[in-house]
Amino acid sequence: MTPARSLCVYCRERPIEPSWRPFCSERCRLLDLSRWLADDYRVAGEPVDADSTDSPDPGQTHDADGNTPNSRYARHNHDHR
Repeated sequence: MTPARSLCVYCRERPIEPSWRPFCSERCRLLDLSRWLADDYRVAGEPVDADSTDSPDPGQTHDADGNTPNSRYARHNHDHR
């Protein structure tokens, strides 16, 4: 008996191509990536309160006003629309 070949993790129709593993083609690889970028996939975890400031990210830096670099960027882009 020959071992069953694994199927593409995206289309689940064609066998995995070693050069695109775990996908069968570049097309399936890019379609999967586009689903991640569009937030179509979710990773299970505890809900996060976006308004919570009780436990700031230790990797974030803050300026004298308490702003993070991303918040200054978002405000800057919003002001120039």
